[in-house]
Order: sequence, then C-alpha cells, then structure tokens
Amino acid sequence: MDQYSKGKLSYSVVDKVTYEGDKVSSTRIRDLLNEGNMSLVSKLLGRPFTLKARVVHGEKRGREIGYPTANLGIDPSHKLPKIGVYAVKVSYHDQTYYGMANIGFNPTFVDDLSQPLVEVHIF
Repeated sequence: MDQYSKGKLSYSVVDKVTYEGDKVSSTRIRDLLNEGNMSLVSKLLGRPFTLKARVVHGEKRGREIGYPTANLGIDPSHKLPKIGVYAVKVSYHDQTYYGMANIGFNPTFVDDLSQPLVEVHIF
C-alpha cells in the first residue's frame, strides 16, 4: 500500500466483531431489519436504529380520527424495518417525545405505492 500512497496514508487492521459467536456485518443487520428484529439490530449497532427525515404533508386522515401523524419523507435508498408498528422515540429541537410509528403501504386508501410510508403518532 505504501508504494501507492507514498507514505501519506496509514491503516490499521480491526479484529472481526462478533455477537454471540456470529459475525456482525451490514448484511446481517439488513436481514434483521427485514425480520423486524429491532432489539438485536440495536445490540449489533451498539445504539438504537434511527431514521432522520423531514416531515411532509399527508392526507391528514389521522387527524380526522383523533390520531394525527407526522408523515416522514424517507429517502428511497434508506433501509427500513419490516412492515409493522413500532414504539419510537422522536427527537425534535433537543426534546424527546414517545410515540408509535407505522411502516406500511396504507392499503385502505392507496393501492399503488412503490415504497412503504412511515408515519409517526406522538403521544
């Protein structure tokens, strides 16, 4: 390597990281996200799984039935957990709020979504 970098780059070898005897890898974490195993995802990441997104305008149907939601504009390349409902913590302006997030395709109202919607109801 030194022959190409002319001594301007350095590197270090990091030992393989394992959890309960199995290798920790991005592939393993993606597979666990597909399964919805958020507890193990958090353990392997060493922190809770997080999404960072802007709130976007929705149809405001949740508000009409007493459960307003923040609809999140998720980058299509971002890996999401399995379709379902999750307990969440929301951080906004240095405040933490608790709520529930729904990740799904909203089949009651729309039948042609290419990617799941993420909406959060803050308690």
